[in-house]
Parts: sequence; C-alpha cells; structure tokens
Amino acid sequence: MVRISENRVRPSHPAATKSGGFSLIELLLVLAVLGIVTGAVLTHLQSTTNDRLDAAAQVVMSDLNYIRNLSVANNSNYRVTFEAGNSKYYFEHSGTNANLNILPASPYGEISDSPTRQSTDVNVISLNMSSVEVAAVLVQGSIPTETTMLEFGPLGERPRSEENTIWLAAGWGDARRFVPLTINPVTGMTVIGEQTTTGPFAEEAESLLGKTPGPPQAPLPSSGP
Repeated sequence: MVRISENRVRPSHPAATKSGGFSLIELLLVLAVLGIVTGAVLTHLQSTTNDRLDAAAQVVMSDLNYIRNLSVANNSNYRVTFEAGNSKYYFEHSGTNANLNILPASPYGEISDSPTRQSTDVNVISLNMSSVEVAAVLVQGSIPTETTMLEFGPLGERPRSEENTIWLAAGWGDARRFVPLTINPVTGMTVIGEQTTTGPFAEEAESLLGKTPGPPQAPLPSSGP
C-alpha cells in the first residue's frame, strides 16, 4: 500500500516586534546633539551680550564726554544724575549762571524732558531695548563708595580727587557681563575698560572669604558728586 506523506505546513508566526525605548547608542547620540545645541546657544547669547554691552558703553562714554565739553565751553558746572537700578540718567546745569539752565537741544532727550533737563535711556539710544543696566556708580577711594551724581567743573575737572567708575551690566546667568567706564578726576574724560564676568563689588566679596561670619554688613556709604 502506497503511503501518502502529508505536507505539513507550519503555522506562520508574527514577526517579533522591537521592544520600546532607546538603545544606549541612541541616548548617547541625543545627548551629543543636545550638548552641541546648548553650546551654540550659549555662545550666541554671550556674543550678543558682549555686543549690547559695547554699544551701551559707547553711548554713555560719548554722552559724558559731551557733558564735560559743555562745561568747558560754557565755563560752568553740569551735573549728571543716575537712576539706581535703571538704564536712565539725566543731566542739568548746576552752575551759578542761570542763563545756562536752558540746555542745548539734543536728539537723544525724551519727550517728557523739561528745557532744563535732558534724559538718556542707554537701551533706547543703543537699540538694546531693556537689556543693559547701570549696576553701580562708584567713587574709587581707599574704600569705594556709591554715588548717584557726577559733576563737571569749568575746566572739565571733577570736584573730587578720586576716580569715578560707572559699571554697566547685561545678560543673565553664565552670560552676564560687566564693563567699567572710568572718569579721570583731572581731565574729566571718560574711557571704557575691558569686559569682565565679575561685578563692581567682587573685590569686597573676596576680601570677606575666610573670615569668621559676623553681623550683617552695612551697605557701602553714599557719596556726593
């Protein structure tokens, strides 16, 4: 008897599906990409912050030198007042000749200014739009003191013998930068220093390191123009 073999067909099994989640290589690749993107963003922010700070410093230096030259030209005194924690300052005549109280017209003033006062907003003039601030205005004596006013005399000189330093700041976190503007007390001329990552009170903070904690320190004393 002929035996007929049966063709057995094995049942087909569905293809094995890939388990969910990421492999180690994929995670490393994602982390590498994130690192590159983060570095690029921080570099861009730092570059932008440096540019904003440079532009603002140029505005303040030019304006202060203009006010100083105005004092020399009119043989009188002019005072600059900074608004603490702001990007604004204004100047006005502070001499005895009342005829000089009306200031020359300036395209940089604000609409709300009176004829005897001209204001400057660093961010508006340098097109930064609220990104730069005046961190501090200091009188550089043996102990730096804060002030809000600067005055120029008839020869462009400052009434005090110490240098004044105006600190501008921009940026946040790791991208925060500072730049000092120093006013010579004899000539009254303003020059821009190098940008730095440390603020105006860094030296005072460093001097306290390693000392035994004591009562809260009083703020730096204020000083006149």
